Amino acid sequence: MNRREQFQMVRGEFESSKARLGVSVNRFHFAAFNWRDVVRSKSFALSAICAVVFIYAFVAFPSYRLYEADLTVLAAIGALGLNLITGYAGQASIGAAAFLAIGAFSASGVQGHVGFVASVFVGAIVAAVAGLLVGLPALRMRGLYLIISTLVFQYLVQDGFEIVETKQGALGGYALPKARIGGWVISSTRSWFILLTVVLVLWCIVMRFLVTSKPGRAWTMIKEHDVAAAIAGIAVGRYKLTAFVISSAMLGMAGALGAYFVGQISYDQYTLNLAVLYVAMIIVGGTGSIFGSLIGAIIITDIPFFLSQLGSNSNGTNFFSQNLAFIELAVDALLLIGFLIVEPRGLAHIGTRISRTLAIRRAKRSGKAVAAVAPDSLQPTDSTSLAEENISVVSAVDSTSAKQSQVLADTVPVLRVENLSVRYHGTKVAVDGVSLDVRKSEIVGVVGPNGAGRTSLLAGIAGIVPCSANALLLNDKSLARLSAMQRSRSGVILVPERDKVFPHLTVAEHLDLAAAGRSKDRHQRRSLISDALGYFPGLDKRRTSRAGTLSGGERQMLALAAALCLQPEVMLIDELSLGLAHGVVVRLTETLRKIADAGVGVLLVEQSLGVAESIVDRLHFMESGRFTWSGTPDEFHESRVAAGSDHGSSSQ
Repeated sequence: MNRREQFQMVRGEFESSKARLGVSVNRFHFAAFNWRDVVRSKSFALSAICAVVFIYAFVAFPSYRLYEADLTVLAAIGALGLNLITGYAGQASIGAAAFLAIGAFSASGVQGHVGFVASVFVGAIVAAVAGLLVGLPALRMRGLYLIISTLVFQYLVQDGFEIVETKQGALGGYALPKARIGGWVISSTRSWFILLTVVLVLWCIVMRFLVTSKPGRAWTMIKEHDVAAAIAGIAVGRYKLTAFVISSAMLGMAGALGAYFVGQISYDQYTLNLAVLYVAMIIVGGTGSIFGSLIGAIIITDIPFFLSQLGSNSNGTNFFSQNLAFIELAVDALLLIGFLIVEPRGLAHIGTRISRTLAIRRAKRSGKAVAAVAPDSLQPTDSTSLAEENISVVSAVDSTSAKQSQVLADTVPVLRVENLSVRYHGTKVAVDGVSLDVRKSEIVGVVGPNGAGRTSLLAGIAGIVPCSANALLLNDKSLARLSAMQRSRSGVILVPERDKVFPHLTVAEHLDLAAAGRSKDRHQRRSLISDALGYFPGLDKRRTSRAGTLSGGERQMLALAAALCLQPEVMLIDELSLGLAHGVVVRLTETLRKIADAGVGVLLVEQSLGVAESIVDRLHFMESGRFTWSGTPDEFHESRVAAGSDHGSSSQ
């Protein structure tokens, strides 16, 4: 067989394999690699700056300066870990020093049995386990209570190691040998600088991967609103624990490396003051920013050295040199307070803020729209023309036709609620014994005055607030013992009135996360997203736009599209038309009717009676936590007319 025949045989085998897989060779191609785009990217610029700083420090710094640089790199590794849990996942923590201590003491405890590298990983693993144990009770805590719990953990660890040192008679702490990797003895500040920089770069790569993938987007949702994240199908508890574990591992590794670097450890090195300094690092540098962690570590770590230099110039004779420790604390405190007031997100975000401000001013001068460059906090107002561009116009459906009513009457309810009650603080009754059902392809409306309990009704069904009910069934399966996330995955999807989207996530990220909550298969996720965008084709043009820059109508569309990606059995929609222009509302109701006709049951809470009457199949009027009237929209209209006539007769 000659070479040509061999080639033909291989080609034939490839074609047959391709036919079995249903794949076209033409689909496999390499996109042109544009070096110009890479060079212009922000990540490349920051990486280039860091590389230049590293080379300059390595070549030009004397030994004592490299010692300062080594401490700075160590602090940056720990700051990355704290920024992960606080800046990205939104879980406030003041226990960084405790995890540093756990990593250091764990590495010290095993260093006589294993080598340097293994002991460092042991420190990281033990700290990760401690982070898991701290994270479990913290799942039910937020804000101040979470800060207090991590503060208690900080004192428990510090006092625990003090007791251990006292019991063992190690009043001066524990000494560690020189670090060694194979035949390389890491003793000089220059060799430590190389090792610590490599570790920092590796952790930066891991962080970059995490925050730009699904975990990072999930953490963003949890940070902005954890209840809404649970409704969207995100495993909030699992992602919180993941953040605690990874953050603790990073801090534990930083503590272990620091123990070997200093060569001596003691409990009094890991105090609350150190924990506060780490908090200052991420606030000054920038929460939710890898680069901000590095900048914050440089500033906070170098302040003592800078002040010491000033104090040494005074020959120790003035107030400055005699009170250097207090001055350091005062400077750190002033920096912390100043950034909390002026720019809470830190130095890393000041550049973004300035560039956006300049872009808005240029847009105003040129007469262009500002919405495209507005900050995430700005919410552009709606307009009918914008809605017409972004919402597909579908034909109106006559929801009150006799044929459809007969079909609905013969359909088994998808959602059945019997005698549901919601109480707040044990006594206040928000919902009092409400019963309803929603059938497939049916829209059921709930209207009533403010404070009637309509939103609490949806929250109780979705599992956001505790409720009691004789029956709460989805397709004859009980939802009573399921959490909000589990109910969402079962097919009960809530579109809330507020916090329906996450401002810092793009449209594409919203839809991808929602689809990932329903399917792990990539092709099925794409199909779900494509089907959802079929109802709102205008969103396809805004895939890369952050939700914070969308109009009110577009946000409502995005919330509905994300809900569709979760393949709902029943959609619970709170205030579809609130704050939207009339043209937007008309087209949203038409689209919602089309969604219902595709087989989705809808329970709609609506403040506008006219909107509700135009779209629902059945209507409930709610007042003081109870249904006071139920029927079809036509019956409700007739009862209102009759009530008006009676009122007119009595007046005469």
